[in-house]
Amino acid sequence: MFKLLKVSLFVFCLITTTVAFARSTDYFKYTLAHMVKNECNSMCQREIITQELETAMYLLIKSVIAEIQYHITQQNKGF
Repeated sequence: MFKLLKVSLFVFCLITTTVAFARSTDYFKYTLAHMVKNECNSMCQREIITQELETAMYLLIKSVIAEIQYHITQQNKGF
């Protein structure tokens, strides 16, 4: 059950970072295969998931800030 949750979380990271920010799908294929096989223990899986979540959140926040800057610039042009 917990392995399914980890894989689901990783797939979420795969979708959000690959689609939105053009990350390599090969990286995710190899990483997911590594996580599912017994080569990676729970600590290794936790580190991978943590890194992917941090990257996804960083890129999401960066794009939100860029969008806010764009809207502020557009409002300033109107005045």
